[in-house]
Amino acid sequence: MLQNLVTFVIVALAAWFVLRHLGRLVLRGDSESEKCADCALMDARLRQIQDLKREK
Repeated sequence: MLQNLVTFVIVALAAWFVLRHLGRLVLRGDSESEKCADCALMDARLRQIQDLKREK
């Protein structure tokens, strides 16, 4: 019984993880507005670093 419950939880978490990342891949596009929030945040940080390097 406990083994079945543990197996179910592991499978459910794996399915949730895969679907979440597939959703992000589908939502990603060429324009910045279509990118996932993490990607947009990383792009903004990269631009800030590049701007700081140009200022020096």
